[in-house]
Amino acid sequence: MPTISTKPTPTKQSSPPSSSQQPRLLSIDVLRGFDMLWITGLKYFVIFTCVAAAVIPDRSAARSHWLLHQLEHVDWIGLQFYDLVFPLFLFLTGITIPLSITSKLESGRATKRDLTIRCIRRALLLIILGMIHQIHGLPLRWPSVLGFIGVSYFIAAMFAIYTPRSIQIAYIPTALLSYFIAIKYIPFNGHPAGTITEQSNFASYIDSFIIPAKHTLSQGLEIRKGITPTRPAYDPEGPFMAISGSALAMLGVAAGYILTNIKTKPIHRALFLYATSIACLLIAYTWSSETLLGSQHLPLIKKIWTPSFILAAAGYCFLLTATFYLVIDVANNPIIRKLCFPLQLYGQNALAVYMIGPAIGIFALCKSIFSPIINLFPSSYHSALIYGLILLTQLTYLYIFYRKKIYLRV
Repeated sequence: MPTISTKPTPTKQSSPPSSSQQPRLLSIDVLRGFDMLWITGLKYFVIFTCVAAAVIPDRSAARSHWLLHQLEHVDWIGLQFYDLVFPLFLFLTGITIPLSITSKLESGRATKRDLTIRCIRRALLLIILGMIHQIHGLPLRWPSVLGFIGVSYFIAAMFAIYTPRSIQIAYIPTALLSYFIAIKYIPFNGHPAGTITEQSNFASYIDSFIIPAKHTLSQGLEIRKGITPTRPAYDPEGPFMAISGSALAMLGVAAGYILTNIKTKPIHRALFLYATSIACLLIAYTWSSETLLGSQHLPLIKKIWTPSFILAAAGYCFLLTATFYLVIDVANNPIIRKLCFPLQLYGQNALAVYMIGPAIGIFALCKSIFSPIINLFPSSYHSALIYGLILLTQLTYLYIFYRKKIYLRV
């Protein structure tokens, strides 16, 4: 079962550790909190605030706005800001492996068996919690965001525990190239090799042997609405796609090794993260360019986690990690660290805020409780006010958890 930890956590004013210690990185908590904010309400607060300010006429217009379209997922091919939210969380999960897994192994504080049991337990709990999080009636969707993170994390953690770092790094291109060969060069179900559409692609075809169609995102949604399924069975968090997901988690592990390398200066760690970011982005956008590679190109497609998308997402994740690390941990400015405190609250209790919102029906709850205040304003402001109040409500109970040292862990 998930556990409620009451261990004290370093405060926002804590100083960086000495070079002989594994660093406690506030920047990772803050970046995770920044990511969680977009998942738990900030996206809609921004969009509906723009509606209230008449920047756009209504919610649907965000997709065509020159800037706000970045807060939507692309339909199929491409990459926008909001497409990075989930990959960033997976990447940060990988970063924690050197901090919480391999560091214990290398220091003798835990055995490989102990860590393996812990990783199995965590992966299974994430799969279960992911299914609970998305209960919207029957049939239940089997794959989930948390489940995908759990499987990808487990694969990366097993490599981190049982193989040397050279093998861990080699796994990244091996997994990505294997996935590329499979979806690009293997014919399937009467389709020629290289068929990559939302209706027909090798990854979804393999997943169809593992997940019954009614338990996928596409068909399950139609069945729950009482509609006879017309869309092909498809799920963006299917098990075959965890091959690419685990490569992204392993890229996070690589970032974790960079951040915990006490033999190099902090500023050099940040620069190395920036350099890795540039390398990933160059490879990704070259690989996805039909102009440069012709028929051998591979589009950026988040919905099936193409290797080119993985590298592009990793490039931006390295960029964000380097920037947050440089500004927060390297600069170590007390004012900046204090300003980051709200994000720290989200980041240190990310699982709690992710699970509690749907469990208590936070939108309906805030709309009901705060209706006397909301109704004082014109109706065009109501949605923005509700999402603003949701964010304040989350911050309130996260601050209470922080003061009581309550952290939801798996």
